Amino acid sequence: MSRVRVSDELVKIYLSGKVTPKSFYGVEDLVEALMSLGKRNFIVDMRKVTHIHYQIGKSIEKMENELSLLGGELRVVCNNPYLLEIMRFATGEPCPPIYPNIREARKNL
Repeated sequence: MSRVRVSDELVKIYLSGKVTPKSFYGVEDLVEALMSLGKRNFIVDMRKVTHIHYQIGKSIEKMENELSLLGGELRVVCNNPYLLEIMRFATGEPCPPIYPNIREARKNL
């Protein structure tokens, strides 16, 4: 399950529940479409996620790298130690930057 808020300067993607590769394809497609429209700053809020497949971490890292090449940023909001470990397993370290809340993630965007 996901919800999206788009403003002039920021796209916030709210994920919840169990996130599988199949359920994340729509998010990836949406990010690509918004990038093609010039959006460059994204926050993925995972505070209501109960589980992610490790491939999601790799997908988030790939999106972060693509945005970085375009001068943008992708930041993750997550305060669940279990999910953080899955992200570390998938990417080797927390990449992209992970923040405990949206206010911290928005700073310096």
